[in-house]
Amino acid sequence: MLRRLAFPVLALALTADAAAAGVVVVGSYTGVKTPKGRTVEFRIQDGRGRISGESGQLIYYDHAKRTAYIVDMEKKTSVTVDEARARQISAQLGEAQKMLEAKLKELPPDKRAMVEKMMKEQGGGARSGGRRPLDFLKVGDDRVGSWPCERYRAAADGRKVEVCTTAAEALRIAPDDVAVFEGFLDLSERLAGGSGQEGVGGRAADRGYEGLPLERKEMNADGVVTDRFVIESITNETMPADELRVPSGLKEITPPGPPAAR
Repeated sequence: MLRRLAFPVLALALTADAAAAGVVVVGSYTGVKTPKGRTVEFRIQDGRGRISGESGQLIYYDHAKRTAYIVDMEKKTSVTVDEARARQISAQLGEAQKMLEAKLKELPPDKRAMVEKMMKEQGGGARSGGRRPLDFLKVGDDRVGSWPCERYRAAADGRKVEVCTTAAEALRIAPDDVAVFEGFLDLSERLAGGSGQEGVGGRAADRGYEGLPLERKEMNADGVVTDRFVIESITNETMPADELRVPSGLKEITPPGPPAAR
């Protein structure tokens, strides 16, 4: 879940007002696995964030500790993901990818082509060494909802990514809030197998474009949109501190690493 919500969470940065105590952002996410769409809600205040997008599941982020907590309220469990854990998972994903590539080479040409086609349709594909950095180029001006934005595009590893961004300063975003968003995104990108600076993650200077995305969509090599997130509503709200802290009484679990390719 962390990977799915890694890019939507950046939407928060478009709404934070330096004078506001907190902000609530509601956006819509659609993808290959969620064709009917899913509502994602973001809450952020005082260096902490809470992201919800699936029933019973929440992600808390503590920027001071650079740590995310994936909580399942139905099972009463919590998974802690700090930078060290994110690097470990990223390395495991890399090893699993290498094993998958080796297995693909063993398949007859027709079956290999079929599997690779299925992977492309899901927005992925075999790639050694994790994701390559994206090189974004500005392609014009646009608008998302009531916000004007600049549109950028990039392509790598058989996928295409497009964002429409607005300058944080124009939206009166506090620097501390921006730091929280970028810290979470950096951690999330590492989990997805990237360097921590790919796509919308990492520092502004490393992303390849100016501003923060109001919309992000990813397409496969054939141009089919596989993931899209767009902001729909924004409200300022003062939240109780406990609302953004991991609930007590949860069982801490350590999930197994990514399964080996078969």
